[in-house]
Amino acid sequence: MRARDRFWGGGGWTGGVTPYAQLRADLHDIVSFFATLEPATDRQKQLITTAMPNFMQVVETTLLMTRQLANPVPKLLLVVVIGWAALLFMSFGLLGAFNGFSVAVEALGSIAVASAIYLILEFSQPYSGLFRISPVGVDNLIAVIGR
Repeated sequence: MRARDRFWGGGGWTGGVTPYAQLRADLHDIVSFFATLEPATDRQKQLITTAMPNFMQVVETTLLMTRQLANPVPKLLLVVVIGWAALLFMSFGLLGAFNGFSVAVEALGSIAVASAIYLILEFSQPYSGLFRISPVGVDNLIAVIGR
């Protein structure tokens, strides 16, 4: 539920705790929980053996999501895209004649480059942007576990 609040609820990392410290604490809590279990039957032992890697994978996935959100778009990528676009527009402007058509084509090209940069930045924020991943799957999982 904390991860759901962090990614979709805008809760962020509260209490001055870094994401990595919180995830390490979560991983420690999971290992401690499984260490306290005392299976009585072979079936219980098998269930614990199967469940532990699944819960560890949840924490690892959350860590991966956090890492990807920490630095979603390299600044160098944006600099290179903007630099190439500026170079292309400058060379088209130098080679072409100044008339209404060339101005319209340059404007259309600049809109295309601007929209590409917007999409790059928008897709780098998958939980809060205009095009975002729905939390419905996580909400359903929380509801099922809560029963």
